[in-house]
Amino acid sequence: MADERPIRSEWPELRAERGVAQYQRLASLLRHRIAKGEHPLGTQLPSITQLADDLGVAVVTVRQAYELLSKEGLIRSQRGVGTHVAALPAATGDLERAINDPFAAPQALAFEILEVRRCARAPQELLGPDDRSADEYVCVRKLHTYSGEPFCYAEIYVPTPVFESLPPDVARKRKLLAAVLDELGARCKRVRQRTTVMPADFPLCDMLKIPFASPVAKMSRRLVDGKGNVLYAGVTWYRGDRYVAEIDLPVSALKTMPGVTEPQPGAVERKQG
Repeated sequence: MADERPIRSEWPELRAERGVAQYQRLASLLRHRIAKGEHPLGTQLPSITQLADDLGVAVVTVRQAYELLSKEGLIRSQRGVGTHVAALPAATGDLERAINDPFAAPQALAFEILEVRRCARAPQELLGPDDRSADEYVCVRKLHTYSGEPFCYAEIYVPTPVFESLPPDVARKRKLLAAVLDELGARCKRVRQRTTVMPADFPLCDMLKIPFASPVAKMSRRLVDGKGNVLYAGVTWYRGDRYVAEIDLPVSALKTMPGVTEPQPGAVERKQG
């Protein structure tokens, strides 16, 4: 049975932080505590006035933080009853598979197609110095959701002949990288992947339903054949609170193929040159 008493815990000082509103920092703190189990499902949070007094902040700051978490479905407020933790962040098991395995298709994973644009060119930032870009690509912009919650936005470029050889409506049913790998088979020789972490801008925040400047993991990936022809190029942005990357390699690979886990100086020098 859930504890109906408001939780009492130590609250850190919400120090000023350039570019981030105070209510966003408070919402981030509460979101973290809910995810870590410090505020279990069903427990009651302090009232707006009580928490404002505990933190020494304005009542409006707490109200805005609660409203943000309420929109995310994590808490629920009811007059005369109080504010309770209503949900926990999505389970990570199948979500990790959905992120790391291009062929994984958990039941909770779904795709929303935002745009399919033909006669496109692959952005130069997605291409390597020795890559051979196709004359024309199909660009697919899509949103990945897990249990109805968006966790990834993607922009994918597939050469027009390759895209037209794929099953109809494939982008709505599965990941395009997996579809291309299945279609081209042995022709695919190498995947190059790069991941960076950065703050989200307004359009990305709106699509992923996260506060402004929240951390996101940007993954750029391209697939090439033996001649350097780019068969797939894409960039995906993952919510920082959902992204998990894991790789399992034999120790021998770290000695014989160090480029698997870290960029090689030669590649960097060629790019700068």
